[in-house]
Amino acid sequence: MLAMNKPRGRPFPPGHQFGRGRPKGSRNRGRPGDDLLDQFAPHLMGECIRRALKEGDRTALRLCVERVSPTRRGVALSFKLPAIRSAQDAERAVEKVTQALHRGQCTPAEATEVMKFLQAHARLLQDLQMESRLGKLEQMIQGRGGAPANR
Repeated sequence: MLAMNKPRGRPFPPGHQFGRGRPKGSRNRGRPGDDLLDQFAPHLMGECIRRALKEGDRTALRLCVERVSPTRRGVALSFKLPAIRSAQDAERAVEKVTQALHRGQCTPAEATEVMKFLQAHARLLQDLQMESRLGKLEQMIQGRGGAPANR
C-alpha cells in the first residue's frame, strides 16, 4: 500500500544517476525520414522551384521550403550593442537595434525581444540610480542632525 502522506516533488536526490534529466543542448530525436529528406533536399528544392515557376505549384514550393529551411528561432544576433551604464547608453543601444532592423540584420520579433531586454535593463539602472540618490539624501539629513522639520 502506498503512503498517501509522502511528499511529492523531486523523486531523486541531487546527484542521483537517474535524476539528471536531459543534457543541456541536446536535440530532439529525429524522425525516420529526416536523413533521407536531408540527402535529397537540393534536388527537391530544385524540383519545387521548377514546378512553382513553370507550373504555378506554389504549395509544393512552400511545403518543401518550410521543411528544408525552417523558420529561425533563437538565433544569435549579428550586431553588437554598446555597454549600457546610463540612460544615454540605453538610448544608443535602442538606436543600434533600430538600425539593425532597418538593415535586415534582425526580424521585427527579434528586435522586439531585444527592446524588452533593453527596457528592463534601463529600468534596473533607473532603480539603482534612485537608490543611490536616496542614500545620499539620507546621509545629508543625518549630517544636519536629524529629520527635516515639517512645514
